[in-house]
Amino acid sequence: MRKLFMAAVCALATALPLLAQSNWQTVEGPDKSFRIQGPGKPTIEKQPFRVAGKDIMLYSYLFIDVPYAFILGYGDYPAEYISKRKTEELLSLDRDRFVKTTGTKVTKQKSITYQGRAALDFVAETEDSKSLFQVRIVLVDNRVYVLAVSYPADADPALANKFLDSLQLVESKK
Repeated sequence: MRKLFMAAVCALATALPLLAQSNWQTVEGPDKSFRIQGPGKPTIEKQPFRVAGKDIMLYSYLFIDVPYAFILGYGDYPAEYISKRKTEELLSLDRDRFVKTTGTKVTKQKSITYQGRAALDFVAETEDSKSLFQVRIVLVDNRVYVLAVSYPADADPALANKFLDSLQLVESKK
């Protein structure tokens, strides 16, 4: 009986992460320029943001699967703002904005290429070191995508990686 119970516990422990991942859905951007996967249906918001003296609209998709919060934010920056800066500077500026907004500090950082585009991956932690943000910033022409996952420092980062890797950039047909 004890062996049967232990087998059931092991089966349940193996199945729970799979069940948690099974409710992930693919969401397509309104302009069909991207697809992202996240748990359940996201809350979608938009808010104005001023950059380089111009108002732009920032869009955010928030998925919650406690203890994880998954966020995709993006905005189209003015062309002149983009053209006056190097790619690395643009990515760093958005990283700095993220860190300032969340009150975190960067603990790891790596420049990468994501689907042929310049990107920056970093991990930031809260002041008390209890929570982490795993972040990827991707530059596509004048659009900046910021993907972030917040989770407890002792949680498995596998779902964060799954979310960050789920962004699919769709080439526009011009």
